[in-house]
Amino acid sequence: MQSMSHEVSAIVSCYKGERYLPRFLQNYSEQSFFDRMEMVIDMNLPSAEEFSMVQKFQDEHPGRLRVLTTDKLLSFGASWNRCMRASDGEHIVIWNIDDLRERTSVERQAAALAPASGLDIVYGDYTMVRGFGSTDGELVTYKGIQPEQFTRKFLFGPFFMFRRSLLEKAGMVDEQFRAAGDYDLGIRLAIHGRVGRIDGNLGYYLNAGS
Repeated sequence: MQSMSHEVSAIVSCYKGERYLPRFLQNYSEQSFFDRMEMVIDMNLPSAEEFSMVQKFQDEHPGRLRVLTTDKLLSFGASWNRCMRASDGEHIVIWNIDDLRERTSVERQAAALAPASGLDIVYGDYTMVRGFGSTDGELVTYKGIQPEQFTRKFLFGPFFMFRRSLLEKAGMVDEQFRAAGDYDLGIRLAIHGRVGRIDGNLGYYLNAGS
């Protein structure tokens, strides 16, 4: 395992992301925790336009974006695993390019995973929106959940954070799944780790209905 040099690694799989990347990367740079985290993005069959976008960001923000490329389309699970293996953060978040985070969300989650907390996974409320970039939508919140429920349903939402060390017990994303790999991973993380909820909206999850 690599030596830790970032507190948080954001894991991103990208395919045909031209529409989303400019605002997504801007949102990343606006994070209050930006200087203490990295983003590892796996570019699946990237276009010249996508390359230009990420290279521009790397030039403007050295050391904050690590870019992987693949000449074939991978499943989310395989792509996320590539990113996690290349990352070095103590904590991990999976972040989709069509979802945007509140400015302090990463900082609040990292603080909640302080060693004295005894927590291994943290989640919170999020807003489900119909348009990318919108902040107007339905607030989704899960409160008062008994610990065993996290081992039966995926209740973490799109913005959960967990300790890297938990992967040694729970394992990586199962690449057999073409969909719902995060659901399966979340269940296994919950079996092996202690879950906590933090207050406040974490971000904006795009549900375009397509």
